[in-house]
Amino acid sequence: MKNKNGLFGFFFLSLFTACNPTFQYDVYVQNATEEEIRVDFDTKFLQNGEKEGSIYLAKGEQKRIISTPDFSVKGNWRTTANHCSHVAKYVNAYRKDKKESKVLWCRNSPAIKFAVVDIGQGEFTIEYKSSDF
Repeated sequence: MKNKNGLFGFFFLSLFTACNPTFQYDVYVQNATEEEIRVDFDTKFLQNGEKEGSIYLAKGEQKRIISTPDFSVKGNWRTTANHCSHVAKYVNAYRKDKKESKVLWCRNSPAIKFAVVDIGQGEFTIEYKSSDF
């Protein structure tokens, strides 16, 4: 009887945790222009103690700007690019002359690549080109 109860408990616990999948996402930005750009972002997850941030990227440089902790999304069972709105409110890039990039976060832009890295882990990479400004 103890074996059956232990097996049932293990099954129940496994079922319970399987019902609440969690996800983790990273956002990388890459500067493929011929000049330095500024990238502004806003996320609900703290990055170095900040929710909003700006970084400067030199020509050819790439940096990770957001790395979320594990979080769950009600009714979602798989890692997907549709979670972008949970990852960041916005990610915008600007040239030195303050001209804003036409690449829009969460809008299915070809400049934004999405990849599933592992179960529950995804990665967004935004490549800014001169033609995006």
